[in-house]
Amino acid sequence: MKQRGPNSLSFQNHHLCHEQGFTLIELLVSITILAVILTVTYSSFTGILRMKKTLEERRETRQEANAVLRRLMSELQQATDASRLLPGPGSTSNTNSYDLDFRSVNETSGGGKRKDSITFMAADAGQFMPDGHHNAGIVQISYRLVETPDEYRIDSDTPTWTLVREEIPDITPFDQAYERAVRFPLNYRVTRFRFDYYTYESQSWQGEWADPPGRLPNLVRLTIGFLSASGREELFTTSVALASG
Repeated sequence: MKQRGPNSLSFQNHHLCHEQGFTLIELLVSITILAVILTVTYSSFTGILRMKKTLEERRETRQEANAVLRRLMSELQQATDASRLLPGPGSTSNTNSYDLDFRSVNETSGGGKRKDSITFMAADAGQFMPDGHHNAGIVQISYRLVETPDEYRIDSDTPTWTLVREEIPDITPFDQAYERAVRFPLNYRVTRFRFDYYTYESQSWQGEWADPPGRLPNLVRLTIGFLSASGREELFTTSVALASG
């Protein structure tokens, strides 16, 4: 019978080890490769989720901005110089001695951002309320920024304000007009609110409106900023031509 030498037995044992499983080095290499693949996959997945959240926030902010811009631009197109702005609250007179039909007030926040207000007379721009109440005819419309309540604030270094719309019917006596005033907030996350005005004669934009009574600007440009839920400021700008300008 043929005897097998020690070299032959060593070869068989080594061959059997390979048939029975991986070596320790092979196992460590496999675990390392798997860990790298999982890390890359997780990073890609979280990046996709962040991008999806950012896009959703931008879409939501854009929808809010479009709603505000459509309303304001539509009402500015209905601005009229056929009636003067109302006197202040508390007036019991039946005669309007006020000499303006369009007024803008410029104000700058502590951060250097504009937070303007605008007041104008508009025809057939009354807001329909849920109870059926409606101010027909010419109304005075104002847009301004006020402090945002704490419950609506976003934890961000960027300050925000609440955009408020006010509507007062052009009726006398004026104390009754103010009793029928309609005020409501449009958005709680406004970061800036700027108006610029253009006339064909000057061929230039100006930051405030101070022309003589009975004269409206030809164009109004609005720049408004909104703060997203994650604290990102988004800016929107649009212009509108005034029919009576």
